[in-house]
Formats: sequence, C-alpha cells, structure tokens
Amino acid sequence: MPRFNQIVLALAALAAAGLLGWQLLGKPEPETPTVRDEAAGTDYYVTGARLLQTDARGRPEYRATAVRMTHHPDDDVWLLQQPTMVLYTETGEPWRGEAERGRIWADGDEALLLGEVRLWRPRSPANQEVVIDTSEVYLRPPQKYAETAAPVLVRQEKSRLTGVGAQVFLDEERYVLLSEVRGLHVPPSE
Repeated sequence: MPRFNQIVLALAALAAAGLLGWQLLGKPEPETPTVRDEAAGTDYYVTGARLLQTDARGRPEYRATAVRMTHHPDDDVWLLQQPTMVLYTETGEPWRGEAERGRIWADGDEALLLGEVRLWRPRSPANQEVVIDTSEVYLRPPQKYAETAAPVLVRQEKSRLTGVGAQVFLDEERYVLLSEVRGLHVPPSE
C-alpha cells in the first residue's frame, strides 16, 4: 500500500504542476496594468498631486491633478483618486476630463479614467462645445486619442447621441460612436 500512496501523491503533484503551468502560461497579458490592493507594493504617494506631461520639445501634452496619487513600482503605475485632466490640443480649447479614479502608466503616455467619467471641451472660435459622459476612458495623450467600450452619452448644444463604444480624436474635433447609436439632432441656433 505505501507504494500505491506514493504513486497517487506523485500523480497529484504532477497534475497540480500542470495546472499551475497552464494558469501561468495560458493567460494573456492584461492590456492595462492591474493593481490588486492600493496599499500593496506602494513605494510612495502624493496628496494634492499635480503632474505635467510634456512632449519631446517641452510642449504640454496634459496636466493631471488628483486628491491622491499612489505609485506602484512593480507595475510602474500611478493610481489616482478623483483625477482631473487637461488634454492640450494644437488649436482651440483643450479637452478636460474628470473621474472618480484613474491610472497612469507607460511613462505617462497612457491613462485610464474610471467610474463616472466626463470628457468635455469648452467652445472656442476653433471648436464647438462637446460633453461626453461614460464609465471608462482609455487615453493616449501623445497621440491626442481617447476611446471607450462602455455606453456613452454625447451632448453638443441641444443635440444628444447615445451609443456603446466611442473613439475620440482630440485634435480633430471628431468622435465616432461604434454601436447601438441613437440620436436627437437639433440644429444650432443662430
């Protein structure tokens, strides 16, 4: 009987090792960094934080502020509480964003706004006013680009559009709703 127990134990260990290997090798890498616990793996935090990201020529790409920013060195990700962002464009008013929470990673070139998210651009001679409400926005400020797979509400003057998923080209005053689009267009008043 002892030999039978050793064989069963060896087979169980081999099955567990195979399952562990499948778990480690079979899962794709997440697109955005994940942090399991805000306090775990933190090297420092900043309250009342302000961050200015510039391009290679020193021109501002975006400015982010948050009630609190927590840095996680293992993922090199910043977690943000109540972030606000100003996303600069070549012409016209900059886009602005606010959310309940967010993340910044990839040396500041990528960001994610989460919770109740609002992106908007005030009117100027170079652009119309637009407000976009959703629950998650992925940003690539150097490319002047934002996207979401979540439901969106877009308001422009008295017109309204709803849909699921959107791409926003921040420098082109252009947005594309991807599916389930419904709208009410009210011509601008003169």
